[in-house]
Amino acid sequence: MHTTYERNKLILITALVTMFVTSVAWIGIGATGYWLVTRESPPFAVEVGHPDVVVTGETFKLDVKVTNEGADDLKFAELDLYDTFLDGFEVIAVRPKPRTKERVFGIVTYGFSRNLKPAESMAIEVELRAKETGLWTGGIDACTPTQNYVSQYTEIEVVDAPATSGLPADR
Repeated sequence: MHTTYERNKLILITALVTMFVTSVAWIGIGATGYWLVTRESPPFAVEVGHPDVVVTGETFKLDVKVTNEGADDLKFAELDLYDTFLDGFEVIAVRPKPRTKERVFGIVTYGFSRNLKPAESMAIEVELRAKETGLWTGGIDACTPTQNYVSQYTEIEVVDAPATSGLPADR
């Protein structure tokens, strides 16, 4: 049978160990957050070309060009497209064909894993079909293998096709 002294000693040791483990976890979370906020963006330039307005059902191309603007070789790992943008579209094809495709936390990630020399670019064509009217906005990210990225905001408006009267043209 444990005495009150032994029980209180065990409670105190448990509380101290719990406080230490919790403190270490919070320090780790804080350090990770600090690193994420203060790290430098990779020297990628991301250019995105597309029509500003498309009609529901129309197929069009979203052209993305990723350029290494740094002085050293740089690994372009993946291209991220946010669901806030993609929700208005159906992806028909991605060229060149990515090595991988994943959807995590509202982002579709296409893996390319390509080394870019200084001033070298990689062109990616995403063929889309407009499926829902609205103004579709979101980020397009070029990422390194360590998830260091540069983001380019983009928006495309999807409108309904003009209504036809059904009357012959000579009236």
